[in-house]
Amino acid sequence: MVFQERKKDWFDHAQRLGDAALEIVVQCDGLDTTKGTKDPKLIALTLLSRSLCHLKAIPRLLDMGLLVEARTLTRCIFENLFVQGGLAESGDDFVRMMVDDVAKSRQSRGNWVLGWLDEQERESPYEEGLHASMEKLRALYPKPRAINFGEITRAGSLRDAYLWYKQLSSDAAHPSLEALTRHITKEADGSLLVSVEPAAREKDVLDTIEWACQALMGVIVGANQVAGPVKAGAKLPSLCDEFLRLANRPDRG
Repeated sequence: MVFQERKKDWFDHAQRLGDAALEIVVQCDGLDTTKGTKDPKLIALTLLSRSLCHLKAIPRLLDMGLLVEARTLTRCIFENLFVQGGLAESGDDFVRMMVDDVAKSRQSRGNWVLGWLDEQERESPYEEGLHASMEKLRALYPKPRAINFGEITRAGSLRDAYLWYKQLSSDAAHPSLEALTRHITKEADGSLLVSVEPAAREKDVLDTIEWACQALMGVIVGANQVAGPVKAGAKLPSLCDEFLRLANRPDRG
């Protein structure tokens, strides 16, 4: 019964977080339309919206017993948090880093495709156009850099959050041995059983929803800071207190 009560408390808390986040999205205005999609305020709200979609799925996945999938989406919220933190700290400068990150990714993908095309026996009708596009991209961004979450969180308040992100990467998002062992159970006779849908431990379920709420709270606070502040932001201190009460319950286990 303790597990079910704690799970319900966390799910209810996640719902209240989501409701507050939606209010913040609705109440934010004053976006700088001259910057288009590169306005930090607009990006902050899209990060919050993306995180809300993740949060909407996580409790459902946990109820279905799909722990790895829920933890993978929780990891995505932490990624959103790191970007939100960058916006809150550096604004337009961080947006320029995001533009560089996109350019780096496009160059990497384009170079891979060109290398693949060179290995083909027949000439592709798209090769010439791709070469031209890559030349323009290299001229605009001669030395773009990808965003490194480890670097941007190393000296800031999100350093501890990066630890949870790394844990979720290893035991869920990546097909590491740590993640794959979830599908393996050792039987009493010493044989190994492979489960297509492994049963989730109660602690893992509770940890997952707690971490998702933790990350979402940071995304909400960042959105209110960058795109606000708005009236709904006044709810955040009490929600933070509620989170701490749930996280520090004596029956946490």
